[in-house]
Amino acid sequence: MSPQERTIKTYQDNFDLYKEKTPIEVSGEFKFWLDDFIKLLPTNAKVFELGSAHGRDARYLRNAGLNVLCTDIIPQALQELEDDNFEVDTFDFRDKVKEEWLGKFDGVLAKAVFLHATQDAFEQALLKVKSLLKESGSICLTFKIGNGEEIETGKLGGDRYFKYYSEQELKDIFSKHSDLEITNVSETEDKKWIQFVLMKK
Repeated sequence: MSPQERTIKTYQDNFDLYKEKTPIEVSGEFKFWLDDFIKLLPTNAKVFELGSAHGRDARYLRNAGLNVLCTDIIPQALQELEDDNFEVDTFDFRDKVKEEWLGKFDGVLAKAVFLHATQDAFEQALLKVKSLLKESGSICLTFKIGNGEEIETGKLGGDRYFKYYSEQELKDIFSKHSDLEITNVSETEDKKWIQFVLMKK
């Protein structure tokens, strides 16, 4: 089983524990980051969220007047999101994007999602993320700052793969895409997290 498959299994087997250990409200710097992303989007924008989990960020976007398609690969998460009246669908960022999604979204949100992908998988997924966007659409991505990769077992009692990046490493990846422009880069005060907002030209 690959590190990414082990990570998925850990979230599936421990989804309730993950919810217990994850804040239920958007707050602090993450709230400001989401607000900055929202400001870039048109009224009633349609947003594609990868890894919606228990819907914290999706609810925040919905309360701001946006229409969110919530996606995940954890069945318990999808059921909870559906019960909360979100439009939901199963999506693994390693899979092919559905035809009906291509070029239909004003924004894509992936908070703490691609840190579970190898760099190669992330770079492949970035091509798919771009295909979801309308012209001048925006992408909001967050990562953990650091070096290298590791398998972490502490928080949920199972294996979770993490890939860490420096700001420059991420800029180097995004620079390979002439149709993407970095519009904002922010770090948390504790230097643990970094957010990139990019626009599709």
